[in-house]
Amino acid sequence: MKRIILLVLIFTFIISHAVAQWQQTNGPSGATIESITVNGINTFAATSYKGVFLSINNGSNWTEVNNGLPNLRISAITASGTTIFVGVQFEGMFRSTDNGQNWIAANNGLTTSSINAFATKDSKIFAGTSA
Repeated sequence: MKRIILLVLIFTFIISHAVAQWQQTNGPSGATIESITVNGINTFAATSYKGVFLSINNGSNWTEVNNGLPNLRISAITASGTTIFVGVQFEGMFRSTDNGQNWIAANNGLTTSSINAFATKDSKIFAGTSA
């Protein structure tokens, strides 16, 4: 009986400390966040109507980084090395090599301009698209 009580106490202790602790940040606000990626100390958020946001301090502050994007409807975001990729609704894929300060089209080989999701494996980027 003592053994069972000890196991229950240990299990309860482990479970109580294994629960995730969520903390709200200062933004980005005003749009739905579609996707998030982290690249080094930089956290990027792709939003549905306000473009791409960058935080360099774990979400305490956010800055819009949309120079060169044809519209602000971002459906997906990912990072590979020092390059960030976004899917822009109806416009295809764009990339940035300067932490989102400037974006250029990267649609070579894509047969559609509707990107819904990204996956990254090593240096390969996979884009989930709609026909």
